[in-house]
Parts: sequence; structure tokens; C-alpha cells
Amino acid sequence: MCTRQAPITCPTATPTPSFSGAVAGIVEQHCQMCHNPTGQEPKPLLTSYSQIFAQRLEMLAQVQSCRMPPAGQPDLSADDAATLLTWLVCHAPNN
Repeated sequence: MCTRQAPITCPTATPTPSFSGAVAGIVEQHCQMCHNPTGQEPKPLLTSYSQIFAQRLEMLAQVQSCRMPPAGQPDLSADDAATLLTWLVCHAPNN
């Protein structure tokens, strides 16, 4: 059962998770199976930083509310969810 809580603010004591080092892999593993040009849900596409950045607020809402990944798909681990949500709350930098 998913019970996520997004950080309220971007933490200042720890660095923002890296898009290239952590977030891109999480999105690839959990989102791109459906959100790619030939996937089950090609809109929105989530195959590049610019596409992900454009959907950052919707992604935050969907992941936080446990609507994504959808039922029947592997859920995010607690660490992956925390990394993704923190990155989104911290303005989704291309780092």
C-alpha cells in the first residue's frame, strides 16, 4: 500500500538528487515503459529531461498521490520515491 508524503520544501542540508545520476534511471525503470512513443500511454512522453521537466508538477501530484506507477506495475521503493519527490520539489534541476 502506497503512503507517500512529499517533502514540503527543498531540503537545504542535503544536495538535490541528481537528474543524470539518479532520477533519469528511476524514470526509465518506472515510467518509460508506458510513457514512450510506442508505449501504452505515450502522452505525456517522459523520455528526455525536457519532457520530464515539462511534466514535473503533474509527476509530483501523480507520484505523491500514489496514482503512478499505476496498479499492476511495480511500485517505487521508498528510496526511489523519496529521491524523485525531492528532486521534483527542488525545481527539477538538470544536474
